[in-house]
Amino acid sequence: MNTNIDYWEKLTNDPSDAYKRLFSQEKEYLKRNVYKDDKVLDVGCGDGRNILDIIDITENIIGIDIDEVAVKDATKKLINHPSVEIILGSAFELPFDDNVFDKTILSMTLVNLDTKKEVALRELSRVTKTDGKIILSVYSEKAKNERLPMYEKIGVPIEKIEGGKFIFDKSIGAYNSEQFSIQNIEEIIKPLNLKITDVEEVENLAYILTLENK
Repeated sequence: MNTNIDYWEKLTNDPSDAYKRLFSQEKEYLKRNVYKDDKVLDVGCGDGRNILDIIDITENIIGIDIDEVAVKDATKKLINHPSVEIILGSAFELPFDDNVFDKTILSMTLVNLDTKKEVALRELSRVTKTDGKIILSVYSEKAKNERLPMYEKIGVPIEKIEGGKFIFDKSIGAYNSEQFSIQNIEEIIKPLNLKITDVEEVENLAYILTLENK
């Protein structure tokens, strides 16, 4: 039975033009914002796509994912980079001390966290240095028309769509996938003493943002 990570890997292996733009812009965004030898945490690292994009800048990276298949796949892809650590764990209870990482990444993961979005962002904020940055990507409020044909192509079992929120069959694991306006993000981070300091839009699909402490 396919899970969320199986469908995501299908998508990344054969993306539509819109998703190709997303992955390309994410890569360039990370390369501009991650600096030499930064200590980086990639939360919801999947198969290690973002880590591979910045491995030429820093190998001081930890990837964490709650899906065992993702951890196995990322570990395999990064076998030639032994300084990179891939661990199994939850975004809601990160196994790290406060103020550890220069950059934390949450790429296309907040969209699946339903009622625990603030919990995850609070954890990322806790482990990020006070002068560090959280780099975040999410589906934008314009994404529905790009997402639906991609999901149909890879066979994601959609139960229903409520506005811009896709609800999948519970068998795949992370079964809610939301879209966000910039205002939505601002409302989520308001109690966390975070602010948006940079935004880049991926046309008709996503936002890539930087969050920092106020």
